[in-house]
Amino acid sequence: MDVVLEVLRTSNNNDERKKADAQLRQMQESDPQAFLMLTWDGISSTAVDTTTRFFLASTVVQFVEQSWQHSVPKDLQVVMINRYLHLLLCSEPLPSVTLARKVALLLGLMLKRCNARGEPGALPPPLEHAGKMIGESVVHAVNNLSPTLIGLATQYLLVLHVVLKEMEGKRVGGVFPRLCASLVPVMSSVFVSSATWDYVTCYMPLLYMMKCVLRVFGSGVFDAGFYPHLLDITWRLAHSVSVTGQPTERVERGQRLMEYAIKVQLKMLSVFPSKMDGLPPAFFISQGNGDMEDRSLLALLVAIIESPIGTVVTEKLVCRALLTFKALLTVEDSQPFVANCVIALANAPQLLSRVIDRITYFLADATGDAVLRAWDLSPEHHAAELERLIDDTEHVSSCAEELLLALTGSTHCSESSLRLTWEVANTLLDRGGVEEVTAALHVIGICCYTMADGPYSASFMNFLAAKLLPIITAAATSTVGDQIYPSPFVLRRVVWVVGMWCESVKGSVARSEVHRALTSLLRAPTHVVLQLCALQAIGHFILDLNFSIEDVPAECVQGTLCAIQNLLPQLSAPATIEQLAGLVQGLIARKLLHVGSGELLLDMMLPAVYRAISGAQRTPDGEADHSGGNDDGDEESDDDVSLQGRCIGLLLECVHSCVTIAAPELEERVWSLFRAIVLPCTEPGSRLSLWADEQAWELLLSMCCAARSWLPETNDALLFCLDNMTREISSRHIVVRCVYSILLLCPEPAKHISVALVDHAMAELTQTCSSDVASAYFALLAVMLRRGEVTLRCHLLSLALHKFLSIKSVHSESFSEQLALLLAWGFLTYGDCENWEVILLDTVAKVLLHHPNANSFVEWIVLLFDVSPGPFVTEQLVRLLQHSLSAQHTVLLQLIGEDDRAMARKVVEGTLLPPSSMQERGADTDEAGELVRDPTEMLMELFGDTALIGASPHVIRLCRLFDVCTIS
Repeated sequence: MDVVLEVLRTSNNNDERKKADAQLRQMQESDPQAFLMLTWDGISSTAVDTTTRFFLASTVVQFVEQSWQHSVPKDLQVVMINRYLHLLLCSEPLPSVTLARKVALLLGLMLKRCNARGEPGALPPPLEHAGKMIGESVVHAVNNLSPTLIGLATQYLLVLHVVLKEMEGKRVGGVFPRLCASLVPVMSSVFVSSATWDYVTCYMPLLYMMKCVLRVFGSGVFDAGFYPHLLDITWRLAHSVSVTGQPTERVERGQRLMEYAIKVQLKMLSVFPSKMDGLPPAFFISQGNGDMEDRSLLALLVAIIESPIGTVVTEKLVCRALLTFKALLTVEDSQPFVANCVIALANAPQLLSRVIDRITYFLADATGDAVLRAWDLSPEHHAAELERLIDDTEHVSSCAEELLLALTGSTHCSESSLRLTWEVANTLLDRGGVEEVTAALHVIGICCYTMADGPYSASFMNFLAAKLLPIITAAATSTVGDQIYPSPFVLRRVVWVVGMWCESVKGSVARSEVHRALTSLLRAPTHVVLQLCALQAIGHFILDLNFSIEDVPAECVQGTLCAIQNLLPQLSAPATIEQLAGLVQGLIARKLLHVGSGELLLDMMLPAVYRAISGAQRTPDGEADHSGGNDDGDEESDDDVSLQGRCIGLLLECVHSCVTIAAPELEERVWSLFRAIVLPCTEPGSRLSLWADEQAWELLLSMCCAARSWLPETNDALLFCLDNMTREISSRHIVVRCVYSILLLCPEPAKHISVALVDHAMAELTQTCSSDVASAYFALLAVMLRRGEVTLRCHLLSLALHKFLSIKSVHSESFSEQLALLLAWGFLTYGDCENWEVILLDTVAKVLLHHPNANSFVEWIVLLFDVSPGPFVTEQLVRLLQHSLSAQHTVLLQLIGEDDRAMARKVVEGTLLPPSSMQERGADTDEAGELVRDPTEMLMELFGDTALIGASPHVIRLCRLFDVCTIS
């Protein structure tokens, strides 16, 4: 085992490491005690270097995560827990905090995954013992703290923090809250002792104490006596960091401790909203007359957000203060006590005004020549930064937006907040400074979510007509506008505001004016940033619920397309490309683009698609940023690779939409996409298939449905789909639909249809749990039935009849109706076989003669009428019954008795005559409407092709195949 572990620690050879890893797993499974003892000897030995001890601890962590519960006996679990507990709580700290954290993680995992169970209402014995031992060690170290014991106190608090963090995830049985309750005296004692510590000298024990407080009082237990004490200490820290002329280290450490102190209050508000009434109202907001210093929580939060970022407070601290303020407002409707606090805030105009002033300050845009140069270097970034990010807790502007929305949308504080917000915005608009104006516009734009109703909507319409649109028009025509708004920074915000308030702009006249103004900016020689922002705003209006085709003049559509075509080659950010592709899709979906636009759209979108595919193929697998956060989860990372994949997926969806409106003469160009796009994006195991497999198959399906002629690429696509039809992929139903759609077009389908394919399709139809897969295979079977040669047709019907007779209950199996339809379509005429009906009846008779449920044939069909099938299905079932009853075949005459014939005739007669109640109610009822539905529509519904329009070549082919005529 020593040799194996040494190979894993030192070897860079992948084959050696894989072999050693497999050997280690086998040893762990065969003798877990030997593994645990060997690694314990190394981890606990001071003679072993720290790096090796860390490696051994990491190896044991992995083992505990995977095999602790089921591989290690309970007694051995307790032994190892006690050993590592004593190692961490000995009188000498481990040589590094990193090693101590890893060993503490090992202990925490062992306790979390231990098989021991406690008595009802009590902790498991190993956890109870560990909690007591750690608590006693922490109290002893803290009460006797000296410069020489700071490291030991830090380690004890670190151990407690890591154990608490691991146990927080064990919610079963209320273990975590009980553990936290048992530690309340410990943490209270530590907190009292820490009041006299210098937070520079004792920074590390204070930091881990705060982390423990976060778990115990933030998530574990609500202690009404603790939070005021924490608030008092936080105020003292705030006063300390605000003193000028201090060493940087002192300020930074105080700021970090404040970040945790505020995070505890934020967590408390989020986890224990129903217990807020246990705190005095003065804890949240001052109840006095102003003569005494206000040391409430809201006053502290306001003081933090008013402090300069960088010199006094950090951005993270300000963000947490803003989010804590918001958290209080979030629960006002469910907690009467909190509602009273919010009412007090609404009646404290000075405090509320300070908050809104500071929020507005945070929402100002950066300006200046350097920023303009940055616009030209990375226009996509500076256009995208205007988009509101949900759940962004790391940037002060996003958190300020969240608090502004909470204030202006508050039940008890909105009136005061909205009034103050408009006053601040109007003042800044009149002041004339560029940054102030961008802040005011940012406030107005964000408040579209809370100001859109009532008098503010009318005010905005006046503002739009009198100020915003003239600014855009003046900028587009290079005329001199209002001198307050000459800046591109202001123009960017103006365009953004117009897009944000799209829902409040009603009426085609007003909306057309907006489109003309925004499109004029696209034609003007201006910054790419402004053009991207204008396209974003246009997208908002296109996708808005108030949209109508009359809103968008034809020249605006053309101008928008030309701008997208010019911009796409310049773009590289997946998010921006995705946004423009989404806009093109919106134009198609809103019927603003029709057949004839397809070539322009393909010219526009395909280069971007090819660049994205080529870039993905060049990117090595695993080249993604998976950087983790710190140990308390304060930081998160974005997955740029996922964004790139989403972009490619949306580009393919956009090309799919373009194909649906491509003119017939573009067919060869459309089918060139099979090799250029579909094949690389569906290659098994490739990065592209992980991102865009389903969209690529959807694209191919749209190509198949739009096809009018048989091309070599069409034949290749059919063979490709047949090869991929049995793959276990989520888009398998789309692959099957591609096969069925191409077989409709295929001039020689018999070359591709086989008995094996029929057997496979029938098995999938009757065995799958997926309705999408079943629908696709039903469509495939139906087309094979109608286009297959006689022998195969007989085999398919024989198989369908056998499956139909073998059903235990036609009501319980979803495929019962589909099998009956296949049998009914077997009676349709087939031009390639004059005596088809004789062959069909012989086939049916042969199955009935040998099937034990043959006498149930008619009864099973009749029972299908009980589930109220639609008119089209009813018609097919009636035809099946009529053919079965009228068949002059010896076997059928013998098997279908008089009772069955009478039952069938009654059902047929009742179906062909509408109910008398319907006749009395008239033809305008829902039932009558159902009877006169377009048969094409009902056929498409049956085949799962409802998304296709009636003029689609696929629809025409399908209707002809099944002798269905549309209602004119």
